[in-house]
Amino acid sequence: MDSPADRLEFAPPRDKGSPRAFGLALLVHVLLIAALTWGVNWKRTDEAASFEAELWSGVPQPAAPQRVETPPPAPAPAPASEPAPAPEPMPPEPVAPPVPAPQPRPVPAPPPVAKAPVIKETPPLPDVDIALEKEKKRKLLQQQKQAELLKAEKLQEKREAELQARQEKEQERKKEKEQQARQELAERKAEELAERKAEEQARKAEAKKQEARQLANEKEREKEKEKEKRTAAANAAAAAEKQKQAAAASAAAEKQKQAAAEKQKAAAAATAAANAEKQKEAAAAAAAAKQKAAAAAASEKQRQAAIQQRIIAMAGAGGSEGPAGSGAAKSSGPSAGYAGKVKAKVLPNVVFNDDVEGNPKAEVEVRTTADGTIMSQRLIKSSGNKAWDDAVIKAIVRTGSLPRDVDGRVPTPMIIEFRPN
Repeated sequence: MDSPADRLEFAPPRDKGSPRAFGLALLVHVLLIAALTWGVNWKRTDEAASFEAELWSGVPQPAAPQRVETPPPAPAPAPASEPAPAPEPMPPEPVAPPVPAPQPRPVPAPPPVAKAPVIKETPPLPDVDIALEKEKKRKLLQQQKQAELLKAEKLQEKREAELQARQEKEQERKKEKEQQARQELAERKAEELAERKAEEQARKAEAKKQEARQLANEKEREKEKEKEKRTAAANAAAAAEKQKQAAAASAAAEKQKQAAAEKQKAAAAATAAANAEKQKEAAAAAAAAKQKAAAAAASEKQRQAAIQQRIIAMAGAGGSEGPAGSGAAKSSGPSAGYAGKVKAKVLPNVVFNDDVEGNPKAEVEVRTTADGTIMSQRLIKSSGNKAWDDAVIKAIVRTGSLPRDVDGRVPTPMIIEFRPN
């Protein structure tokens, strides 16, 4: 079943209100108003309405005189509005009941005769009202017919649109089915073609494999034949070689016996010579070791003496600085201002903010390379304040290297004294 969305999608566009339809409706209304105006003017003079009534009673009575009332003139109808309804006529005056005639014999008085009912007739509508009513009915009927016609047209358009949408949808489905059928047919043909190609390729591949197997078998047979030939030739050559080897082996065995005897003699002589050489080398090594030990002892003695001299020299230089000096470098032959250089290089790296009593002294041994790079530092005498000792060691580590003396050398090792004040 088609959904409303499908029907609306394929439905024709709705007609917009056109000026032509509006003008046509306006013209119809103008013509209607003109017709009503003409009808009212055509029947403006109306005859006076008259009413007659007959009353019956049980006894003959004179008829009441007919009363003629002049109706008020009908108001002129307005062309665009409905006329006011005519006033209802006055009802006739009631007739007095007749007096009963005397009877020859006394009889009871008859009951009073009831008054005859007054017949009130609705006066007929004026012609203008009739025309307006008819025009209203005609206009209403026309509007109803137009509405029904418009509704029928819309229903017909809707049906046609739905039919067209169904037809278009059916055509689209047919096209899709045909396209799908063509696609399936093309796919089947492609699959069949691919299968045929695959089968053909498989047959060709199998034929190539069969041909390759045959060629391989032929090559294998040729290889076997060649192998048999080579094996036969090798066997013959091996037999001849064995004979030669047997003859050569017997000759070689004799030669080996002679060579072994000569070798034993040469080995004995070489062993004796080697033992003599080893004894000479051992004696030379022992003498060299003694000389090396003596040289090392002399060198160590000289080094200790040099260190002692440096300590003495640095002690003299430290005494000349006074109590305000914070450090002194001890080395053999440093210049007079070298201690100041070391002090200027190390002291800026000292970080010490604690309060300390007195002016304790910490002595640190520093070893450097030839270019002044500090290799090691060792506290050889504590100041008694661990914080000051640690600050001095860290300052030396931060310094990294010591300045060169005026002669371009850096004395090492050095014992440096540091004081906080």
